[in-house]
Formats: sequence, C-alpha cells, structure tokens
Amino acid sequence: VVERDLKPLLEEKKPAEAIPFSHIRRVTAQRMLDSHLGTAPVTYMCEADASGLVSWRKRLLSEISDTDVRPTYTDLLVHITCRALQAHPALNATFEDGEYILHDEMHIGLAVDTERGLVVPVLHGAQDMDIARIARERQRLVARARSGEISPDELSGGTFTISNLGASGIDFFTPILNPPQVAILAVGRIRQVPVVLDGGIHIRPVVGLGATCDHRVIDGVPAARFLDAIQELIKSIE
Repeated sequence: VVERDLKPLLEEKKPAEAIPFSHIRRVTAQRMLDSHLGTAPVTYMCEADASGLVSWRKRLLSEISDTDVRPTYTDLLVHITCRALQAHPALNATFEDGEYILHDEMHIGLAVDTERGLVVPVLHGAQDMDIARIARERQRLVARARSGEISPDELSGGTFTISNLGASGIDFFTPILNPPQVAILAVGRIRQVPVVLDGGIHIRPVVGLGATCDHRVIDGVPAARFLDAIQELIKSIE
C-alpha cells in the first residue's frame, strides 16, 4: 500500500535544482567557516527564572503610548547584558592578529534573520541607552536590515553579540562566535516549567541562556561568572 501511494510522487520527481548563494549568504558562510576554524569556542548554559523579566515587560508595555515602540525581550536583554559586561569587561572585547582589546563602550550586535540571510546590525553605545531608546534603535536597525538598506557602518564595530531564538521555539542552542568578538549570548524561549520553591512545586517562567566564548582568551570560570551575572540580573528584576 505504501509503495502504491508513493508511486505517483516518485514519477513526478523533479530534477535537482542548483540555488546560487546571495552575496550575504556567501559572506555569512565564509565568516562562519572562519569562526569555526579560527577560534576555540566553548558554550556554557543555564536557566534563569524569568518571572521578573516577564513582569518588567508587562509593566513597560502598560506605561507606553500607542505611538511608542513596544519593547521586546531582546531590548530588555540588551540592557541587562550591558550591566553584566560592566561587571565582567573581559567579554566585551575583540581578539585579532594576536591583539586582545578590551572596549569601554558596548556595541551590541543583534543577530537578525532576513530573506537575504543572517545579518548582525550593531547598537553602538548601548551602555548609554535606556530601554525606550534601545527599542527604537533596534526597530530601526532591524527594519533596515530586512529591507536591504542597512549600511556597512551599521554592521561594523560590534564588541558583543546577542542571538535570540526564543520566538522560534528554541530552548537552548550553541551560537557561533562573530569574530573578532570573543563572546556571544544565546537566548531561548520563555516557557512555563515546574520548579521547586520553598519545598513546594510551583509553575514558573524560565528562559534558557547560553554563552559561547573564545577559550583562547576567555577561560571557563570568567565565562561562567558572566553567565551567572546575566542569570542573577534576570532573576532579581522587580
């Protein structure tokens, strides 16, 4: 029965089609290969109680007008990441041609999926932005990236990158470093899970986090401390 049902499909099989790479896809492919061959990536993972994060966004949404940009979880995480990098500046760095450079300013790259492929626009000087400004700038950059109007300056100079696949239903993943940056933060979806609190079982929202670091310059303990700082900042939001 199975063979009979599949026969029409096999007869209609089309020849293989060669799909040429776009310019962005070729550049992305080369950068991913360079990252794989030229770095020593290690990924560290944890979960964070996201109750405060969820409440914070709800509160922000209730306080804005209809004309304001609605802040996303990515916007909140940019703010949180900047605070964590202030305490752990070794990860806000680049490593190129044997030179390890710590950066005072935080230029946060945001991985964005477009029809042309993956691009990473940069929020320059994110450490000086409040949530409203982060949201406006993120919306502007994402729109320009997806329309193909993004400029080279808006794609360059990043010192740290965030990749958020929560909207795609992913819990954990291992992001690839964006050289010459030495670290990248992966963010999964916020999901409801049973957790043990005060001796009882409670349903709480949690978010999966991962940090990939270049082990040539970032050892395991500093990387773990940074990720723990992200976790604690998310948990301590009131």
